Amino acid sequence: MEKDEFMKKYEEKLKKLNQDIEFTSFLTREEDIQFQLNTERLAGERQGEKRGQKLGEKKSQLKIAKKMLSKYDIKEISEITGLSLDTLKSLK
Repeated sequence: MEKDEFMKKYEEKLKKLNQDIEFTSFLTREEDIQFQLNTERLAGERQGEKRGQKLGEKKSQLKIAKKMLSKYDIKEISEITGLSLDTLKSLK
C-alpha cells in the first residue's frame, strides 16, 4: 500500500509539473515530449498493476470455490462467493 500511495503522489506531482508553463518553458521540445511520455507510462503501469491484482484475486476466489465444491452445495457457494452457477459448474 505504501508503494501505491507513493506512486499516486509521484504521478500527481508529474502531472502538475507537466502543466506548469514556467517549468515546461525550460524544457526542449524533446524533453517535454519525454516528460509527457514518462507521465503516461507511469499511469499505464499503475493501471496494469491494479488489473494484475484483480486477476490474482479472481484466481484465488476460484481456487477457494473449487475446494468448497466437494463439501458444500453449489447454490450456497454461489451465494457466498458471488460467482455464477455456470462458473462454479465449470470448476468441477
